[in-house]
Amino acid sequence: MRVYIPATLAMLSRLVADGVMAPVSGTAFAVTPTLRESYAEGDDEELAEVAIGEAALASLRLLAAEDEPRLRRA
Repeated sequence: MRVYIPATLAMLSRLVADGVMAPVSGTAFAVTPTLRESYAEGDDEELAEVAIGEAALASLRLLAAEDEPRLRRA
């Protein structure tokens, strides 16, 4: 099973330095039975694309949250 964890560059740097990944709120994405039920059609690869897309969107939200304090100061 592939698991997609939303991350930022800062989170990946900590992973390299500490050897530990701490997903925000424990959030990760994968092809689960619930995801399979949500789609009438699609093989494992297509469903994996959905999961990785959701993880990518979550990563963008994390990046936006990191930039928010910097934008408030400007």
